[in-house]
Amino acid sequence: MKRKKSGLGKHLLSVVILLNLNMKSQPVPVEIMTGSEYFFYQHSVSKSVSGPKLGFFNTSSLIAPYKPERKSELMSQSYFTYALKRSIKVGIGSFYASVPKFSPSAHIQFLKVGKNFLLLVVPRIDLKSNPSHDLMVLAEYKPKLFGTLKLHTRLQTMLNFTKTKHNRSYQNFRLGIDFKNFQAGFAINCDAYGNEFSYFTNYGIYIKKDLF
Repeated sequence: MKRKKSGLGKHLLSVVILLNLNMKSQPVPVEIMTGSEYFFYQHSVSKSVSGPKLGFFNTSSLIAPYKPERKSELMSQSYFTYALKRSIKVGIGSFYASVPKFSPSAHIQFLKVGKNFLLLVVPRIDLKSNPSHDLMVLAEYKPKLFGTLKLHTRLQTMLNFTKTKHNRSYQNFRLGIDFKNFQAGFAINCDAYGNEFSYFTNYGIYIKKDLF
C-alpha cells in the first residue's frame, strides 16, 4: 500500500478541531502513548442526538513517527448512529485516513459490557465501488485489585482489506492500572502495511483519561 506525504502539523490541527467540535458531548476517553518508534494518540466520542436511539459517534487516532522517512498517519471516522438494540448500533457517515483519504462509510457496533469487562466488535465497509472492509475488535478487562485500584488490560485489533488484499492492520496491547477511571501502564503497538505485511512494532508507556 503506497503512503503519501503529509505534514504532521496539519494532522495535529485536524485532531484539535475534531476535539473542539465535540467538547459539549459526554466524557471523551483520550489516550496518548510515547513509544520507541512513534507518538500515538486516540480518542472516541459517543453522544445521544435525539432520545436513546439516534446518536453521533467519532473515533480518531494519530501516529507521529520520530523518524522523518516514516510518514505520520491520521485516521478519523464520524457516524450518525441508530440503536437497533441496547447492544447493537448501525452507523452511516465518513471514514478518513491519510491513505486513501475520505470515503462514505457504514458500520455496525456490537457492544457487550460486564462488571469488569468490555467487548466491542465493529465491522465496517466503504460505500463505493471496489470498497475496502475492516473489522475492529476491542476487549478490555479491569478486575479489582484492592480498594479503588484495578488492573487494566486491553487488546485492540483491526484488519483492513480490499477483496483478498491486505491493506492495513494493527494489534495494540495495554497492561497497567486503573484508578478512578485513569489508566496508565505499558503499551505495545504492532502495525502491518500492504499485501506484503511490512511490520513495525512500537513499545512504550500510555496514559488514558476521560476528559471534558
